Amino acid sequence: MVAPLVATDTVSGVLIALRVGRSFAAADALTASGVSELLSLELAREAAALRDAAHRREAFALYELARLALFGERLLETLQDVAALLTGALNHDLAQIWLFGPDGALELSAARPRENLRFEQMHASEHDALAQALHQQRLVRVGQGALRPWVPADTRELIVVPLADRARSLGALVLGRAQDRYDESDEELASVLGRFIARLVARAAALDSDASRADSADPDADREWEDEPQLTGS
Repeated sequence: MVAPLVATDTVSGVLIALRVGRSFAAADALTASGVSELLSLELAREAAALRDAAHRREAFALYELARLALFGERLLETLQDVAALLTGALNHDLAQIWLFGPDGALELSAARPRENLRFEQMHASEHDALAQALHQQRLVRVGQGALRPWVPADTRELIVVPLADRARSLGALVLGRAQDRYDESDEELASVLGRFIARLVARAAALDSDASRADSADPDADREWEDEPQLTGS
């Protein structure tokens, strides 16, 4: 006897009952139907609990990203905290943040894990997934069969998210999983994470620029006062 497990108009499985030596009666069918309804409700409750837990983790991660963007002081340390957050609070086994250096090459600014990596600097044009994401400014999902020597070999699937400040490309966020696959909801969240991280990087760059201008202005101001006559008390 086979009874479907139906929750919210979606079949989530089947209940199979076997009997040896005699056939099922009509009462057995009613019993199986009742049991399948109870199982369906329990499966729906468990699925809802998992969704709620995932939403709480996502909300916490976005809150922490916003906090780091506002109060992070040193960019590289802040980005390392971001990588730890993405692998700790969200279901990612790999998180890498690549930013463009002065020479136009991508530099690995933060990674979790960071052990056994073959590259910490590379040109995006040499790697299809990065080149596609950065050139077209869109998220790219990469399966296990693709060539991607810049991540651990046991990574099953990757998401590459371009980081941009308006029309200026800043780099890329790379997320990976060793076992589970990504779905559309993961891609949507990754895009949001990419926007948060891009704003964090752009803000840090603006603060560094302001600090450099202030430092360069101070010596000039001091020199202007050096030639002024000193005031002495009478």
